[in-house]
Order: sequence, then C-alpha cells, then structure tokens
Amino acid sequence: MVASLAAGCACLLALLIGDRSLSPEEQFHRTMQLFEHGELASSQASAARMAKRYGSSNPEWAAQFTLLEAESASWRGMRQEARQMLLPEFSAAADEDSRIRRSSLLAGSDIYLHRFE
Repeated sequence: MVASLAAGCACLLALLIGDRSLSPEEQFHRTMQLFEHGELASSQASAARMAKRYGSSNPEWAAQFTLLEAESASWRGMRQEARQMLLPEFSAAADEDSRIRRSSLLAGSDIYLHRFE
C-alpha cells in the first residue's frame, strides 16, 4: 500500500515539475491530464509556469497554456482571477481557435460576475 502511494506521488510530482526536455505539446498534454483528472490547482499552477516559460519564445503555446490556466481557475470558482489572466490580448501569433476560446472564457467569466457592460 505504501509503495503504491509512493509511486502515485512520484508520478504526480513528475507531472507537476515537468521535464525541460519535453516538447511544448508533451508539456501541454501532461498539464491537460491533471485538469482532466480533477487536479485543478495543480493544472493551473503547471499551466501558469508553462505560459511564462513559453511567453517570449513560443507565443502560440503560451496562449494555449494561458487558456488552460484560466479554465482551471474558472472551474475552481476563481472567475475574477481567470478574467484577469485573459484580459491581456494574445499575441498576433496565437491562432484563431485560441482567440475564440479566450473570448468564450472571458464572456463566461463576465456573465458569472454580472459584468454586462
């Protein structure tokens, strides 16, 4: 029992820390797995780290990680925080799908926060 618990903790730690040798796509997949398994705080923290890491070197992936960070925060009930993450415009390099998801998440946060202006 202790061995399986230790193995589970080791796997979660590996997901949280990440591996610098992994591609952005692999990092995103790992972070998305945390989100899909309900580890919302962990996925939010991981996405924030990756968004910062790729912020200047790969704006497309930075946008994807920012969206996942905001979505994790939103599912945690942190709508105002999610809104603040999404207020800065994405880089022109971000694809149309990312800009649409950004607008959708912002609209959802605004509705929840009763911001109808």
